[in-house]
Amino acid sequence: MATNNKGNRNQSKSLADLASRFTLINPPLKFPKDRTGADKILSVYWFAILFIVASGVFAMVYVFYTSPFDVRNVEADAIGNQIVSCISQNGKIISRWTTNQTSLKIRDECHLDFDSESNENQYYVQIDFYDFKTFQFSISNGTEVISSQPLTTVYDGNANLKTDCEVGEIKNYNKQSKCLEKRFYAVDEKNNLYTIKITSAVRKTEKNAKL
Repeated sequence: MATNNKGNRNQSKSLADLASRFTLINPPLKFPKDRTGADKILSVYWFAILFIVASGVFAMVYVFYTSPFDVRNVEADAIGNQIVSCISQNGKIISRWTTNQTSLKIRDECHLDFDSESNENQYYVQIDFYDFKTFQFSISNGTEVISSQPLTTVYDGNANLKTDCEVGEIKNYNKQSKCLEKRFYAVDEKNNLYTIKITSAVRKTEKNAKL
């Protein structure tokens, strides 16, 4: 019995020696009680990151709002679609467009609003009716040129914008009006076939183009 106790004491002593040696080799980590300097460094980096992020957001917002998004082509396309549905239904021209065209006012007939913030009218629309059988056109320098003369032309709005459309066929300028042409075919009540061309122009350069 005494021998066993002695053996246990020797074993406990060996374990204690091993633990002390391990402690000397791998001393426990000690954290400084005063971490004020480290906190200050972290604060500086934190504010620097916030400044970089805030500057990036400001730059993106500035670029977005100082470069206006030009929606004039979209608006001109919407006007053209409205006129198409106003002139014909199911491929047939509404009778008033073939009997008394010259007395029609497009904005009233097609429920278009030409009002704008500017004192000068910012819109122009023109409808050309061609005889389908004699309608001819050619391609010059990649641009389609109609050689036929229209049977009737109806227009409304600021006629001065028509010049921008003619210039735009040669070269596109941001400061000029945006023009869009649509062409479709329809028959009248006597089954006469027409080629109908719609030209819609929207100016509004102050709001849509960077001057």
